[in-house]
Amino acid sequence: MACLWWMFLVLQTLCSCLAMPSATVQVLPPASPKRITHADLVKAVTSTCSLVLTSDVVLRGDLPEVNSTACPEVRIVGRCRGRKLCRIDGAGKYSFIHGAERLLLKNLEITRMRGGNMGRAPVLSDTTNATIIGCRVTNNVDLISWGVVRVPLTVKNTVFEGNQGGAIEIDDRYVYATDVVFRSNRRKNGAAVWNMEGRFYCTRCLFEGNIAEEKGGAVYLVDTDNTGAIFKSCRFVGNKVVGKGGVGGAVYMTNLDPGVSFCHCQFSRNTADGKLNHVYINGMADSIAYFCPARPRSGIVITPKTSEAFVKDGCTGCN
Repeated sequence: MACLWWMFLVLQTLCSCLAMPSATVQVLPPASPKRITHADLVKAVTSTCSLVLTSDVVLRGDLPEVNSTACPEVRIVGRCRGRKLCRIDGAGKYSFIHGAERLLLKNLEITRMRGGNMGRAPVLSDTTNATIIGCRVTNNVDLISWGVVRVPLTVKNTVFEGNQGGAIEIDDRYVYATDVVFRSNRRKNGAAVWNMEGRFYCTRCLFEGNIAEEKGGAVYLVDTDNTGAIFKSCRFVGNKVVGKGGVGGAVYMTNLDPGVSFCHCQFSRNTADGKLNHVYINGMADSIAYFCPARPRSGIVITPKTSEAFVKDGCTGCN
């Protein structure tokens, strides 16, 4: 009887436990990312030297000049949720980075910067060595048309779109561009790239819908003092010069040294003054323009006639 009694108690206890309601488990949402502010960007260029963005930020003034003594290298990287680029917004009136030694920008959209200063560009200026990876540089305005970016630059997988006053200015410096899109930028000459006394190396770039007023809808190349360019597997599509008497729907070049090579590039629907004109070559005498394997059958204008000897079908510079 004692054994039966104990078995009864055990069964009663088990039944009571099974009948108890299950405990409620509260699932907490993930913590919200830190909201980045203008002050965080100021610290990044003056003291902390780096910043990981987890949200968009709107500038409340021009960023101060980089303190290159405290920060010989500045790194600003976007890490917003999903596949969205973190946006740094100039509010249509402020400028971004000026005066860095080394600079890395990655996974950002840099937009609506504005400036009109010869000494300071709206987006980047007075920087010794800049790298841009996986960014969008959009809808910025340079009121003096010197280009929204004016630095020695290595840029990859990036889009320059809708910039007024030109996207990139190369003046006695270099730019290496790989898998870069230049679209719908505007400037008097060379809406995507303006190059004087510098080197421009462009691989798998797309120049599309850029508009200039006078010369070089997308690219303007000028000066015999170390001005050169190499375009590899690039496409020039629908660029134009809209001013009366304008020339060089996609590219304008005058006498250059060391010259230019177009390596397996494609040209389509580039116009100047309403006429088909991919490339306008004016007064070549000290260097050669190469088209590999051969120049397009139409749309290449060479003047004066003596310059024809300096335009060749061949792959020099394309290795």
